[in-house]
Amino acid sequence: MKKPAIFLAFAMLAIAPAAMAKTHNISGSITGTFDAGSVGPCATGYANQCASGTCFHFQPATGTTPTGSGTIGKGTVTSMCVTVDAGNNVNAPADTDTKHTCSPIFGDLVYLTTKSGTVTAVNFAGVFCHHQDTSPTGTFEAGFGIDGADSTDTAATGWGTLTGTVNNGTSKFSLKPKGSFTP
Repeated sequence: MKKPAIFLAFAMLAIAPAAMAKTHNISGSITGTFDAGSVGPCATGYANQCASGTCFHFQPATGTTPTGSGTIGKGTVTSMCVTVDAGNNVNAPADTDTKHTCSPIFGDLVYLTTKSGTVTAVNFAGVFCHHQDTSPTGTFEAGFGIDGADSTDTAATGWGTLTGTVNNGTSKFSLKPKGSFTP
């Protein structure tokens, strides 16, 4: 009779850490400056996608480091790449009008929290829209997921939305993640 009780005690200890992990809401702001862009998708990672074959990608401009704050923690982006699949834009498939009005995006970034030294890898997918040729900004609307395998805490999970803007003249961007995180 004692064997089932011992087994049950070990089973409870094995799942206790997972049960203690508490999901909490996160939000914040990440700001920086993109480079001028390059032809093709990002070279590696989740952002290495280009279904149409007509893509370009952006990374933080050389010599710049995007920074973040909010409940995501004060920190810096140590790597980031965003692929824009212009060939799949919504107003003219195969980009025949070259306006890139709204196009799918695939991105990844790695965020280093300054105080704790925690590294969190994030993948995101959504759309980048440049609503009018004369508009000074473009907008990001995406969903994100935390990639625990490439994070300090490999069991980390989380998801949410990523919204933001890019200034077409200066390439400065502001991204706002909002969602949940479970360490």
